[in-house]
Amino acid sequence: MIDESAHKRLNKHEERIQKLEDNTTKLLISSAENTAKLANIETGQVRLEKSFAEESRASRELLSKLIDSDVEMNRAKAKNEELAMNKRWDFALKVWAVLGPVIAAIISAALSLK
Repeated sequence: MIDESAHKRLNKHEERIQKLEDNTTKLLISSAENTAKLANIETGQVRLEKSFAEESRASRELLSKLIDSDVEMNRAKAKNEELAMNKRWDFALKVWAVLGPVIAAIISAALSLK
């Protein structure tokens, strides 16, 4: 027959084994939960990276369009300014074409009166 102290040791040993099995089960469950959480985090990170890449591409396209439109506006402005300057010179030349001979005639008449 098993004496009482051996029976207590056997029960304590079985209790320790049961606790170890429970802890192992809890660790396995916790590990599986952590693995699932990590997979979710990685999936979320991939989604964020994809979203950032799409936003970056959209921003680059928008910036490129804005720069192109700004360049076109500057070219048109420069062309308009050049045309305005040419019109001013044409006007000045036409004024001198008319006033030049008139001034020359006045000076010539004034010189001949002396």
